[in-house]
Amino acid sequence: MKLIFMNSGIKDKNFKENFLTKQLVKNENLFREDDLLGDGYIIDYGEITLKRNNKIVETLGEGEILGIFNLFFENNNRFFTATANVKTQVYIIPEQYLRDILNKADPFVKHGFRTWFKLTSKFLVALDKDFEKQTKQKKQDDDDKETYNKMKSVN
Repeated sequence: MKLIFMNSGIKDKNFKENFLTKQLVKNENLFREDDLLGDGYIIDYGEITLKRNNKIVETLGEGEILGIFNLFFENNNRFFTATANVKTQVYIIPEQYLRDILNKADPFVKHGFRTWFKLTSKFLVALDKDFEKQTKQKKQDDDDKETYNKMKSVN
């Protein structure tokens, strides 16, 4: 989900007056995978990488939203770790504000988002499984190489 807000940073005066901001330095985590769910964020400027199981899933930039999707499923934990790649500023969208919007949403809209997110979740589960498979294969290859080198040095 991407919102376009002019060139450098969000320009909407009402938006800026209604939401607090948070500045992050390079490599600072905004939140971690499995943290309790909380506020949502919109990137004013900068760049944030989302990781799952230490694997980069996406890099987000200006105007992009993060930290809100678990609200649609009433999940209590964050799905990703969000880390600033550069100096970054985000707008903080309070969790209760997001819940109030969701509670007022048309049932069709809620259903549409939940259906889309379920499909996305299946994709992410597949990514996790693929990552796990690659990790196991690499470990097996490394073990085989080590065994081969030991046998070679004995002969």
